[in-house]
Amino acid sequence: ERNEVPFLAGIRLYPGLAEAPYALPEGSDVAWDSAKGYATKPGAKGEGKIYDSASGWLVGVEDGVWYDAYYAYAYDPDAQNLIDMESGQRYDMEYQPIYEVAGYRVYPGTEVAPYELPEGVEWDAAKGYATVPGKIGEGKIYDPNSGWLVGIEDGYWYERFYGYAFDPTNNTLLDLETGARYTMEYEPVAEVAAE
Repeated sequence: ERNEVPFLAGIRLYPGLAEAPYALPEGSDVAWDSAKGYATKPGAKGEGKIYDSASGWLVGVEDGVWYDAYYAYAYDPDAQNLIDMESGQRYDMEYQPIYEVAGYRVYPGTEVAPYELPEGVEWDAAKGYATVPGKIGEGKIYDPNSGWLVGIEDGYWYERFYGYAFDPTNNTLLDLETGARYTMEYEPVAEVAAE
């Protein structure tokens, strides 16, 4: 007679076994449940999750989502970070909170920028992001990937030398105070008379 080996979410079960047949993560409250035949976290954090000893992660039985074994934060493979599904707070893989302003990661309290800053762009350690000093940089965050400033409230792109907004409808720069338009090389654009 052949005995079927029980599996759940692709993980072998050992129902009735008094102790886990594998090491449990140190410093975690993941515990062996002999009746179920697998390890998980106690209470709500472990509900619907099974510990995978091969990876060291908890696996959602229904959703297949990977959860860390210490806080049961879900792993987001697209962002490559962790998310507390209860609060929505994101964490890096070392459990440090991730903060964002206008969709950009910021590093409040960090004394040195985590990316290179071009001339004229300054790091604000208290805010945790870079911008241009003075009126041009007010309410704007520096995007290190593009080299442009981004309006925190309006989401517009601004060049960092004069603070002109980028107008994608006609690929020009716009001085929001005067209404004057410029080419991407800062040449004035002649106004077209209405007919």
